[in-house]
Amino acid sequence: MNPRRVHELMSARFTTAGAADADWTNLVDEHGLLMDGRARVVLLAHFVERGVQEVLVEVHRKVGAQLPIDTVIPYIQSHICHSDIRIANREFTVFAEVAINGVGRGWHALQ
Repeated sequence: MNPRRVHELMSARFTTAGAADADWTNLVDEHGLLMDGRARVVLLAHFVERGVQEVLVEVHRKVGAQLPIDTVIPYIQSHICHSDIRIANREFTVFAEVAINGVGRGWHALQ
């Protein structure tokens, strides 16, 4: 899936409801994305719980991809703190995001 299609889907279906009231977790230190497992738990736990194998990741309009769940963290590492990063499953029922300032959160849609 090309970056433009990922951007179109994210623009149309990604929800940021409750962002101001959400529990955000710091995912970055002076060396980049925290590798103590915190980033994986915060960003991917909801996806793993629901058996999601691939996710859509959008860094910005020209950078995005459909990736296997085990390659998301390395992909994010190369783009952290350059843009707000959005992650969702193809059905847009599970979400995660990393803000440009290095904080992140993950959640799922109420069903």
